[in-house]
Amino acid sequence: MATLTNYRGLQIVSPAPSAEGGSALNDNFKNIADRSGPIHSAAADPTNDDDGANTSGNGAFYLFSKWLNTATMQVFLCTDNTAENAVWSNITTGAGGSNTQIQFNDSGSLAGDTNLTFDKATGLLQLLGALVVDNLKLDGNTLSATDVNGGLIIAPNGIGAIQIDAGGNARGSRAIDFQGQRSLATQVASGAHSFVAAGVNNIASGDAAFVCGTYSTASGEFSHAEGYGTTASGGSGHAEGEETTASGENSHAEGSGALASGTSCHAEGSITVAGSTSCHAEGGGTAADGEWCHSEGCATTASGEGSHAEGMVTLASGTEAPHAEGHYTVATGSEGAHAEGAWTTASGDNAHAEGGSTIASNQASHAEGLQSHAKFYASHAFASGQFATIGDAQGQRIVCYGQTTDNTQTSIYPHAASSQRLSMDNDSTWMFAVGLVARRVDADNESAAWEIKGCIDRNANAASTAIVGSVTTTTIADDSGGTWSVTAVADTTNGALDIKVTGGNSKTIRWVAVVHLVQVTG
Repeated sequence: MATLTNYRGLQIVSPAPSAEGGSALNDNFKNIADRSGPIHSAAADPTNDDDGANTSGNGAFYLFSKWLNTATMQVFLCTDNTAENAVWSNITTGAGGSNTQIQFNDSGSLAGDTNLTFDKATGLLQLLGALVVDNLKLDGNTLSATDVNGGLIIAPNGIGAIQIDAGGNARGSRAIDFQGQRSLATQVASGAHSFVAAGVNNIASGDAAFVCGTYSTASGEFSHAEGYGTTASGGSGHAEGEETTASGENSHAEGSGALASGTSCHAEGSITVAGSTSCHAEGGGTAADGEWCHSEGCATTASGEGSHAEGMVTLASGTEAPHAEGHYTVATGSEGAHAEGAWTTASGDNAHAEGGSTIASNQASHAEGLQSHAKFYASHAFASGQFATIGDAQGQRIVCYGQTTDNTQTSIYPHAASSQRLSMDNDSTWMFAVGLVARRVDADNESAAWEIKGCIDRNANAASTAIVGSVTTTTIADDSGGTWSVTAVADTTNGALDIKVTGGNSKTIRWVAVVHLVQVTG
């Protein structure tokens, strides 16, 4: 007698009907059972014991039986129902939970894989492991290229910027900002094409400006600031080190506290200033304020055009190319005045003071040794010390010259100028020795030479100037016929030694004298 029996959850006739219609129905029911299989549910995943021999709970499982984990909403398919070795495959495709997108279940997992999850509340999509897109691999904190010698390209859209965080003001067009910490919203790469490479609290506000370090600002176009508290505000300016400033166009400041404010200037070292065009200050506490000048060493100043100061506490302030070097030297004269040594002063144009505590105060004068003073035009003074004041115990050599055309007694002076008289200091005495030569220039064979020696002193004023004793004049040679003469007298109007010459009528005669002085004052 035929009865109903369970076949994969469906009731079919057993034994199978033999008639054609009943047999077809029985086979159809079996095909339906084979294709779909029963769906079982539990708040757990199936195990290998959930097999074809199971007699409890859900009963036997067949090939293609399905299992729904009601806790995770994952679906499993039985692909082998061998006793104690059943195989279940997770076939979850994202049936969808109540609070997720369709591709994720309620736990946020995609297809039951907890390595890829989505949190709808936060919008966070999380992948555990590596993600490979074409030749780009993202693995943990590492982004790399997978192709051999492959490069990495970050390409913003249009004029967009590249930045590592969203804080601060908007970045400039095509800017790059790799700074992750700031105190103010303005501390970003706000200039077009600007670049903040790294650091803290930096600003790159100039077009194509570059900055890195801490509290540094590159605000000039094409400027560069790096280090701590540096500022590059001049176009193409470069500031580096600590609290340096490059405010001039094309300027460069480096070191600590250096300021380059002139155009195309350079300040380096500690608290140096380059304040004019194409100047250079280096060392400590130096200043280059003149165009094309150079200051180096410690506390030196080059303020004259083309000046040069070097050493320690030197000053080159003359208007054209003065040079001061050594220790506490001063070159205030122009046109190449030069002071060197220690405590020397070259205040005359083209003057040169060297040694110790010397002064070259007149044009083209030269003072050397210790505590000498070259006060006359193109004079040469030398000493080995002083009694009380510079130049009160020294020797000096001066050239005087002039020209006559008649037999009038005429004075000759340094530089042939009456403004350059051999004036004495009050309370002074000189011994003088003069070598003097004369030559007629409008005819040949008329020359003469003399030597003049004597002593002159000056007391309280110019009027007190007088020759001591008498002047000795020695003729060394003379083919003028004995009509020419020379002497030395006291000039009581100017308080000076006066060298006088007398020529001949209608004769053009040139006179040159070298005056040697031994001087004492007191």
